[in-house]
Amino acid sequence: MENLMGGHVLELQEDRWLKQGIELGKSEGVEIGLAQGRLEGSKFLLYSLVKDKLMDVSIAAQRDGSSVENFTKDMDAYFAKKGQQSDSDKKQ
Repeated sequence: MENLMGGHVLELQEDRWLKQGIELGKSEGVEIGLAQGRLEGSKFLLYSLVKDKLMDVSIAAQRDGSSVENFTKDMDAYFAKKGQQSDSDKKQ
């Protein structure tokens, strides 16, 4: 009988550890998602300001911490990707 109880206690502890691990993973995932969202949002803001000619590309690139060439390449890729997504949304 003691072996059964000892096994049951270990299973309960494993369940607690599993639940703690899941909760930790969820909270870390949320933090990562928020950070990625903020980064994409700030990049979108810079891209939009440049596209609307409200900010010079060299200033936007400097704020982004990249070269003008890389910033422009990333901006073009971003808008190309967003354009493809909106086209696919229209088809649905």
